[in-house]
Amino acid sequence: MATRGVEVAAAKARRRLRHHATVLAGSVAAAAAEPPPPHSQIVAMRELFERQNGRPPPPPLAVADDGSLLDSTVAALRDGVADAVGREDFLEAERLHRALAVLGPQEQPLRFEDCASLSLDGKADFFAKNGFCVVPKCFEGAELERLQRSWRRAQQPAREQYEAWRDTGAEVDLPHGKLWFDIPVKTLLEESVADGGDPVLLQLLGPAPLLPVLDRIVGTPELCGVQPRTLAPDTPEVVSGYSGWHRDGEQGPTNDLLRSRGRVVKAFVYIFDVGPEQGATSVVPGSFRLATGPQWLTRQYGFGENEAEGGELPVTAMPNHFKFAAKAGDCIVFDIASWHSAMPNHTGLDREAVILGYKNGSHVGRATARTGDMPTPELLRELDERGLLSDEHKGLLREIYQP
Repeated sequence: MATRGVEVAAAKARRRLRHHATVLAGSVAAAAAEPPPPHSQIVAMRELFERQNGRPPPPPLAVADDGSLLDSTVAALRDGVADAVGREDFLEAERLHRALAVLGPQEQPLRFEDCASLSLDGKADFFAKNGFCVVPKCFEGAELERLQRSWRRAQQPAREQYEAWRDTGAEVDLPHGKLWFDIPVKTLLEESVADGGDPVLLQLLGPAPLLPVLDRIVGTPELCGVQPRTLAPDTPEVVSGYSGWHRDGEQGPTNDLLRSRGRVVKAFVYIFDVGPEQGATSVVPGSFRLATGPQWLTRQYGFGENEAEGGELPVTAMPNHFKFAAKAGDCIVFDIASWHSAMPNHTGLDREAVILGYKNGSHVGRATARTGDMPTPELLRELDERGLLSDEHKGLLREIYQP
């Protein structure tokens, strides 16, 4: 009987692998056959949704000038739920109900204190419902002070390059944009072993308080991207955040397709305090369960993925968003399917954070996920030979480094 049970389990595993291989192969083939995208991103995303789901995307949701859903839109969604239930189309009813729950009127928006003090079980439950959770005090006290000093040392050459590019147009060898620049990951980690450096920088790859949360919400986490990012204040030319509302990864598919690729999350760890007007990262709770991204709405909230026909609204007008204004060392981790954006930065101060990507390392589709730069195997081997890589680090890095 035991042998028969093993054979059945093995057969099921083979079927699952064939299914995932078929899904991935189909996605690759479809991507290779895609024509050049239309000029309008919203049109491109709607066409992508239809190719991936075999049906047209849901009709756009009309919003008012203040960014909230129109009363008529809310009423139409409620009527749509009732109609779908009457037709026994419960999947459609659930889809419409999710839109109401996420984007419709709410009595009380989520606050930092609602999610900062939860237990590990509470964080996992909160993430399952909202698509994000808060992990406070990933760094604190003397360790945080050491981290901040080392960050400044590693950041200085990158800042000088960025400011030269911004002021004179000089060429730079680092990721950057109009309002932001990244410390190259190699530079950041080499600082940990430089003369006068501090190995505390290595803890940014997987802060200890974050790891048990990742185990619960990702499964078997692997690091898939590091972005040590400095976001400068807004300028008269570039305002309302630097990203606009968007979701990462596939922009048009259903939640089921996103899940078929394995869960991928991003974690933002603030290096210094970030106030409510300082470019704070923000998410729309529950949006990771919606069928599509912000292109579902008829207005564009800030610039970015959604060139909606209804015109632009301030990025701050997105309904029901949660703004992660927090202390240095605090972290927010969210599913990359969550709608998210940076808020405007009117303070004159930089927002400094490391953005970490993690994926389920045991999943068939794990090789498709990359959310930022990664350290090289050669650098990791050097750090390991110096005794600076913990077993936890090696577990997070096992895809690219095997001792």
